[in-house]
Amino acid sequence: MGPRKLLVFDLETVPDVGLARELWPEHAGLDDAAMVEKILEVMRGQNASGSDFPRPCFHKVVVVGCLLADIEQVDGGESYHLRRLGCIGEEGDDERTLLAEWLEFGARDPLRLVSFNGRGFDLPVVKLRSLKHQLRAGWLFQRGISGAIIPAAMTWLAY
Repeated sequence: MGPRKLLVFDLETVPDVGLARELWPEHAGLDDAAMVEKILEVMRGQNASGSDFPRPCFHKVVVVGCLLADIEQVDGGESYHLRRLGCIGEEGDDERTLLAEWLEFGARDPLRLVSFNGRGFDLPVVKLRSLKHQLRAGWLFQRGISGAIIPAAMTWLAY
């Protein structure tokens, strides 16, 4: 039997100007807005497409939005029962606190994760930021977890 809980999640992030200052000390004196522009400039130069979207390591998590539902097997299909909708943590929590709470929740029970761009953005950000904060994220590295990430666009089209 597969997971009995469904977790739809989405990260909201801001550019990590602290990391940029560590990587490029010659620009450490720039204010935050100018440092964000520096990150975007560097990304444009490094991305073959010319996109200025920062790589996952340059994203600092500020919000983790979640929908939690129970999965019930019914007549060969599934039924979902909403349990909670909201954000992880409290207003003003730092990134480490948000990630620790999300990771702790995910480690308790097997989950079916649903995200719009989980494989390409959300999970790489969570994994990298967890390493930065020395948080245990073993369940995200287990074999098969990427296959359990269901793109939300596909999920919503199926129902």
